[in-house]
Amino acid sequence: MSPPEHSCPQHAASAVVGTCDRCGRFYCSQCFIDAGAALPERSSRCPECPAVLLEKSIGGWLTLPALHLIVTPFLCGRAVFVDARALIGGVGPDFMPILVVELVSQLAWATVGLLAAWAFFRRKRSAVRWMLAFYVGLVVISLINEGLANRLREIAHDSSAVPASQSLQAVLGAAIWLAYFSQSVRVKRTFVVP
Repeated sequence: MSPPEHSCPQHAASAVVGTCDRCGRFYCSQCFIDAGAALPERSSRCPECPAVLLEKSIGGWLTLPALHLIVTPFLCGRAVFVDARALIGGVGPDFMPILVVELVSQLAWATVGLLAAWAFFRRKRSAVRWMLAFYVGLVVISLINEGLANRLREIAHDSSAVPASQSLQAVLGAAIWLAYFSQSVRVKRTFVVP
């Protein structure tokens, strides 16, 4: 099948070299150059075919955040259950504000996690913003939990401080995933649904 004899819809100065067998779009050699790809001798797909982009699965490194999004509601739910049970059981007035802060922060992070999961698994463009919020939230939750644990030790007159290793792990992990979600080509090609 010979290519159509008209100019490319995206590059009026270039002749069409083919028609994508997936999405039906016309493409020219400039389309491949713009996509950073070499023009194959015979191609039946445009270089950035939207049909192929939609086929990208959530795999590779994206499996780890996917698992994190699946596990988070259960972890938050457990923490909320424990805090609510302690509040209902009647804790002392010194512990009440700590439990309320932890309960509210866990509910807020669970909400962000559920919204991020919804966008992530539907491969929405907004998933990137939600994942950035999710990982920033992870750091905030870790810092809140560290501060609350130290406050509990003060109330119990325990002079030892809670080690900051959990907060440090959260900061390092979040930094890695924030960079990945902001810079990765895989992310840009996976989360394409408006």
